[in-house]
Amino acid sequence: MLSSRLLIGGKWQEAETGETIAMFSPSNGKEIGAIASGSSGDVNRAVASARRAFEGTWGNLPAFERGRLMNRLGLLILEHHEEPGSD
Repeated sequence: MLSSRLLIGGKWQEAETGETIAMFSPSNGKEIGAIASGSSGDVNRAVASARRAFEGTWGNLPAFERGRLMNRLGLLILEHHEEPGSD
């Protein structure tokens, strides 16, 4: 099942409104889960969190170092994408 919460500031949180959007499988039309329906308030919280992160340690890293770390993260995701619980 898909998560019905939002990842903001490294923490899973309920949407401000508590509303969700049903998700359906394109192959058979059956409902496979629900995702949070983010509001403008949720977007504002996410942007504020991203701003704090960028103004902290992450933003103080040279761009090439952030790129190197993002590349490493991508490789780790590819290496582990088929592990149980990764769907």
